[in-house]
Order: sequence, then structure tokens, then C-alpha cells
Amino acid sequence: GYEKVTWMALVGAILWGAAKLWDFNFPINKNLWTSSFVLITVGWSLMLLALFYLIIDVWKVRWWTFFFVVIGSNSLFIYLVGGFIDFEAIVSILFRKEGNWIHPDLVIVAALALKWLLLYYMYRKKIFLRL
Repeated sequence: GYEKVTWMALVGAILWGAAKLWDFNFPINKNLWTSSFVLITVGWSLMLLALFYLIIDVWKVRWWTFFFVVIGSNSLFIYLVGGFIDFEAIVSILFRKEGNWIHPDLVIVAALALKWLLLYYMYRKKIFLRL
């Protein structure tokens, strides 16, 4: 439990720190996927993984995870469907009023809600895309 969390967080912090030090000579650049960028992203990922492992698996605080369980149960499906269905366009059409369009940030949130509702329906009906 706590030992695993400590190691993940420590290694993540060391990688993050190494990336920040290396940044002086080899800038963190996402577009070029520099090694300093890789170190900083792995460092952040390990620290976040440690945090979520601590909260969910060690402390057993799980009441807030259902939203993500629904998404994770059919993540491949929603990824593939996103290539065929433009959820943002559907939301924009559904919520426009007399020539006024809703704010783009609200379109994204509403599209996420629409996707989640589709995934929730599939989750309730026990429909899962498996490989």
C-alpha cells in the first residue's frame, strides 16, 4: 500500500526534477518529443498514479469514481465512434437558439455529457466492446 505509493511518488518526483534540470540544456518540447519532455510527462504521470492509487486503493475512497468506471468500461467504443459521429455538432444544433450559439466551452462539456450518457446506457445494458 503505502510503500508502493511512496516509491511511485518518489520516482515521479525524481524524474520531474531531472527534467526540470535538463530543461536548461535540452528544452522541454512536446512537438519534438524531447527526452526532457518524456521525463516530465512520466514524472507527472507517476505522481498522479500514486495519488489516485492512494485515494482509491489504499484509503478506499471510491464514491467519486463511477463517472470514470462508465467511461473506462467502453473507452475503445467511444474512441472509435468519435471518428464517425461529431458530438460537438450535435450539441450545437440541439442547443442553439435563434441564431445565437452557446459558448464553445459549454459545447465541449455538453458533448462529453452526451458521450457519457451513451456509455452509461451501454453500461446499464451490459453492452461492452471487447477485443
